[in-house]
Amino acid sequence: MTEGLFRNIMAWEQCYYPFAAYLCNYMGLLDYLLNTGEDVELLVEKDIIVNSLGSNEAIAKMVNRLCLEIVEENSCYSELAQKLNKHFDQCCNRNMGLLKSTYFSNLWRGTATIFGLIIFGFSLWSTIRPYVV
Repeated sequence: MTEGLFRNIMAWEQCYYPFAAYLCNYMGLLDYLLNTGEDVELLVEKDIIVNSLGSNEAIAKMVNRLCLEIVEENSCYSELAQKLNKHFDQCCNRNMGLLKSTYFSNLWRGTATIFGLIIFGFSLWSTIRPYVV
Protein backbone atom coordinates (compact mmCIF):
# COMPACT_ATOMS: atom_id res chain seq x y z
CA MET A 1 0.00 0.00 0.00
CA THR A 2 2.77 2.46 0.84
CA GLU A 3 4.70 1.88 -2.37
CA GLY A 4 1.57 2.28 -4.48
CA LEU A 5 0.68 5.51 -2.72
CA PHE A 6 4.16 6.93 -3.29
CA ARG A 7 4.11 5.87 -6.94
CA ASN A 8 0.76 7.57 -7.51
CA ILE A 9 1.86 10.79 -5.83
CA MET A 10 5.12 10.79 -7.79
CA ALA A 11 3.27 10.21 -11.08
CA TRP A 12 0.82 13.00 -10.28
CA GLU A 13 3.67 15.29 -9.35
CA GLN A 14 5.55 14.60 -12.57
CA CYS A 15 2.46 15.19 -14.69
CA TYR A 16 1.17 18.38 -13.12
CA TYR A 17 4.24 19.89 -11.42
CA PRO A 18 7.30 18.70 -13.36
CA PHE A 19 9.47 21.61 -12.21
CA ALA A 20 8.41 21.38 -8.56
CA ALA A 21 8.44 17.62 -8.03
CA TYR A 22 9.54 17.73 -4.41
CA LEU A 23 8.56 14.18 -3.50
CA CYS A 24 10.32 12.79 -6.57
CA ASN A 25 13.40 14.80 -5.67
CA TYR A 26 13.28 13.63 -2.06
CA MET A 27 12.86 10.00 -3.09
CA GLY A 28 15.78 10.41 -5.49
CA LEU A 29 17.92 11.70 -2.63
CA LEU A 30 16.82 8.81 -0.42
CA ASP A 31 17.61 6.43 -3.27
CA TYR A 32 21.22 7.63 -3.19
CA LEU A 33 21.39 7.36 0.60
CA LEU A 34 19.58 4.07 1.26
CA ASN A 35 21.17 0.92 -0.06
CA THR A 36 21.06 -1.44 2.91
CA GLY A 37 18.97 -2.03 5.99
CA GLU A 38 21.73 -0.47 8.08
CA ASP A 39 21.33 2.80 6.17
CA VAL A 40 17.62 2.77 6.95
CA GLU A 41 18.31 1.97 10.59
CA LEU A 42 20.60 5.00 10.87
CA LEU A 43 17.97 7.34 9.42
CA VAL A 44 15.29 5.85 11.67
CA GLU A 45 17.51 6.35 14.74
CA LYS A 46 18.03 10.00 13.77
CA ASP A 47 14.25 10.47 13.28
CA ILE A 48 14.66 11.39 9.62
CA ILE A 49 12.31 8.69 8.39
CA VAL A 50 9.70 6.54 10.12
CA ASN A 51 9.71 2.79 9.59
CA SER A 52 6.13 1.57 9.45
CA LEU A 53 6.86 -1.47 7.27
CA GLY A 54 8.77 -3.31 9.99
CA SER A 55 11.81 -4.41 7.99
CA ASN A 56 14.66 -2.03 7.24
CA GLU A 57 15.63 -4.04 4.17
CA ALA A 58 12.07 -3.75 2.84
CA ILE A 59 12.25 0.03 3.06
CA ALA A 60 15.63 0.13 1.30
CA LYS A 61 14.31 -2.06 -1.51
CA MET A 62 11.10 -0.04 -1.79
CA VAL A 63 12.92 3.30 -2.05
CA ASN A 64 15.35 1.87 -4.60
CA ARG A 65 12.45 0.53 -6.70
CA LEU A 66 10.52 3.80 -6.55
CA CYS A 67 13.15 5.75 -8.44
CA LEU A 68 13.89 3.24 -11.19
CA GLU A 69 11.98 5.07 -13.93
CA ILE A 70 12.10 8.59 -12.56
CA VAL A 71 13.97 11.13 -14.65
CA GLU A 72 15.29 14.06 -12.64
CA GLU A 73 16.17 17.06 -14.73
CA ASN A 74 16.52 19.67 -12.04
CA SER A 75 16.40 18.51 -8.47
CA CYS A 76 16.09 20.84 -5.53
CA TYR A 77 18.61 18.57 -3.79
CA SER A 78 21.24 18.64 -6.54
CA GLU A 79 23.52 21.00 -4.59
CA LEU A 80 23.27 18.77 -1.52
CA ALA A 81 23.99 15.69 -3.63
CA GLN A 82 27.06 17.38 -5.11
CA LYS A 83 28.33 18.23 -1.62
CA LEU A 84 27.76 14.64 -0.47
CA ASN A 85 29.58 13.25 -3.50
CA LYS A 86 32.45 15.68 -2.97
CA HIS A 87 32.67 14.63 0.70
CA PHE A 88 32.61 10.95 -0.25
CA ASP A 89 35.23 11.38 -2.96
CA GLN A 90 37.80 12.55 -0.43
CA CYS A 91 40.06 9.59 0.25
CA CYS A 92 40.37 10.25 3.99
CA ASN A 93 36.60 10.35 4.55
CA ARG A 94 36.03 7.16 2.58
CA ASN A 95 38.81 5.32 4.43
CA MET A 96 37.56 6.47 7.84
CA GLY A 97 34.09 5.24 6.97
CA LEU A 98 35.50 1.91 5.87
CA LEU A 99 37.52 1.59 9.08
CA LYS A 100 34.51 2.41 11.23
CA SER A 101 32.21 -0.02 9.46
CA THR A 102 34.78 -2.84 9.27
CA TYR A 103 36.84 -2.68 12.46
CA PHE A 104 34.78 -0.58 14.86
CA SER A 105 31.19 -1.52 14.06
CA ASN A 106 30.50 -2.56 17.66
CA LEU A 107 32.24 -2.45 21.05
CA TRP A 108 33.66 -5.97 20.92
CA ARG A 109 35.07 -5.68 17.44
CA GLY A 110 36.64 -2.31 18.25
CA THR A 111 38.16 -3.64 21.46
CA ALA A 112 39.56 -6.68 19.65
CA THR A 113 41.04 -4.41 16.98
CA ILE A 114 42.77 -2.23 19.57
CA PHE A 115 44.16 -5.25 21.44
CA GLY A 116 45.30 -6.80 18.18
CA LEU A 117 47.19 -3.63 17.30
CA ILE A 118 48.77 -3.53 20.76
CA ILE A 119 49.91 -7.15 20.49
CA PHE A 120 51.22 -6.49 16.99
CA GLY A 121 53.16 -3.48 18.32
CA PHE A 122 54.70 -5.52 21.15
CA SER A 123 55.71 -8.33 18.81
CA LEU A 124 57.20 -5.85 16.36
CA TRP A 125 59.11 -4.16 19.18
CA SER A 126 60.43 -7.48 20.49
CA THR A 127 61.60 -8.34 16.98
CA ILE A 128 63.34 -5.01 16.37
CA ARG A 129 64.73 -4.45 19.90
CA PRO A 130 67.82 -6.73 19.62
CA TYR A 131 68.96 -4.85 16.53
CA VAL A 132 68.38 -1.38 17.98
CA VAL A 133 70.20 -1.83 21.29
